[in-house]
Amino acid sequence: MADNSMMSSFEGLQCIWMKSGLVDYKLCDKNFDCDNCYFHSVMRNKSAVSDESSYSYVNDLLAKIHGTQMERGITYLHGGFAVKKLFNGTYFIGLSMLIIDLLKIESFAVMANDEKKYEEGTPFLLISGSWGTKVLNAPFRFTMLDLNAKNAPFKPGARWAAMIEVNDEDLEPHIMNDSEFRNQREEIHELIITETHTEHFAGATLHDGGTKVDSLEKLLGKEAFNRILRLLF
Repeated sequence: MADNSMMSSFEGLQCIWMKSGLVDYKLCDKNFDCDNCYFHSVMRNKSAVSDESSYSYVNDLLAKIHGTQMERGITYLHGGFAVKKLFNGTYFIGLSMLIIDLLKIESFAVMANDEKKYEEGTPFLLISGSWGTKVLNAPFRFTMLDLNAKNAPFKPGARWAAMIEVNDEDLEPHIMNDSEFRNQREEIHELIITETHTEHFAGATLHDGGTKVDSLEKLLGKEAFNRILRLLF
């Protein structure tokens, strides 16, 4: 019987081209730094001129997922948020890079609250992209100090939505650790592979043979896309 730890290690080392089924055997020896991998470059050039070109979108997407890391100095939270500490009790609040990378966030808007006080579960952020819109609720109780608006110290369209004041004890239960982040990233990676590694997958075009795929929703279809949303949020 195969050793489970060895099998887990083997699966974790598989190159994205092997996981997507386009090569029979290739283990990664570049720590998934696809941008600087000669093999990845060769395969992408090959796919651009071969019958496998329909898979270029999903391969790029899988590489991007593998490359997404928790950035230094940024605290990731359950529910899709991230915060950056400025000083005690004061933070920038915005979105996880996994969300930004996967969903092609085009804009976001803070949902106005005249009291400037947000309770956990209060509608807080509306994000939009080619895939549609979604409202994210406040993950915990906080006070709004400043918005990402033209007259605020944030550029419109920047990652951070607002500057907030929050008690650390209210924030701590919502913090995502490294293991939880990696598990979320791998679940999304495996779901995309499962949904796209089929005989009918059309890759660069929709299954009706017309529209070019340029979003995760078009790639997976609404049902699978909504499963991705549930993993992210």
